[in-house]
Amino acid sequence: MSQQNQVFIVAAAVTVLAGNESRSEAAPAATASEAAPFDTAADAVERAWAPEWPPEGYTMPKLDVPPIALPPVPILNDLSVAAWAEAGRFAYPWAAGIMRARHANRPEHTIQRTERAVLRRFFGDLVDRVTVFYGADPLNYWDFGPYVVELGGTEAGAQNYGYHIYIQAAREDRTPLERLVTLAHELVHAEQYERFGGSLQSFGFYYFQEYKKANLVYRDNAFEEEAYGRVEDSAAFLAALEAAYHAESNPPAFCLVGVEAVLTIHNTTAIKMPYSLRWSELQPWKVYWLDPNHHRKHFVPNGCGGITRTPEIMFDHSLAPGYQKRYFPLDYTDQPEVPDPAKRPPGLVFEFKQVGSDLQLKRPIK
Repeated sequence: MSQQNQVFIVAAAVTVLAGNESRSEAAPAATASEAAPFDTAADAVERAWAPEWPPEGYTMPKLDVPPIALPPVPILNDLSVAAWAEAGRFAYPWAAGIMRARHANRPEHTIQRTERAVLRRFFGDLVDRVTVFYGADPLNYWDFGPYVVELGGTEAGAQNYGYHIYIQAAREDRTPLERLVTLAHELVHAEQYERFGGSLQSFGFYYFQEYKKANLVYRDNAFEEEAYGRVEDSAAFLAALEAAYHAESNPPAFCLVGVEAVLTIHNTTAIKMPYSLRWSELQPWKVYWLDPNHHRKHFVPNGCGGITRTPEIMFDHSLAPGYQKRYFPLDYTDQPEVPDPAKRPPGLVFEFKQVGSDLQLKRPIK
């Protein structure tokens, strides 16, 4: 007999014995006049073939059944460094999932072009892999049972989960330098995330470990010490960051003649992709449709006059219904004008890719 059947029989025996404790012998069966009236002929047949149990005169055998003891519910009371690290392996990915679900229908941005050019000097192409949510609703803590990393106060103003940065303030409520400092701090955490193999579980494991080693003091955590030490607490870095911003936001005056801004959108998905594009905030959106495995070159004459191009693309971020459209700023290149449109160089290329039910726009990996 299988263990499962044994447990079932023991449980059934306990139930029957418990029912017999209040009477010394079985109660007599109800007479036909006392039985409930049949509702239908089918009920009558069913009851006729289902006699009452136990039958009259039957004596239940005595079974020596030991009491069934359930195992105690495990209590997370190990507060060692190793236990904190294991808790972080679960808590951090869990928090990342909560944040993605909480902001599923909110605008997700790549880093703005000028800010990306500034930060690229310090973080390289990492700036192309992260996205930012402004006006975010961050968590106040990360927890797993009794293991809690407090993130209240200023620490909750910005948070990083892998390649996703959540900033509580609206973008327009921060000065350019304030935005750059916040982004730089979170990019340090993105570097740490890559350092541990691009794994939320590994990052959480070591973050919680260092938090426990720091006696649960947020700023004394080795991860935060590195981020603050490289950014906010480094006068040399802040000076270099400000100088880079002024250099990128105030380029030398010159006049581009006979060149054009060029970028290319490639649809690598199996669906016909609708999207909208505009070259600056002052221009209206223009709608395009792109067939599967096709690309389109977008270009606009640049010329003189100090025109600043800030191209943006807008598209539904998911194949599932109910998602809002999201905006992404795009880079472009200024290239010599070619009379034959077919021979125009592609400029910078961006690809639509399908990841599960999500649609993503990324630079192709070279």
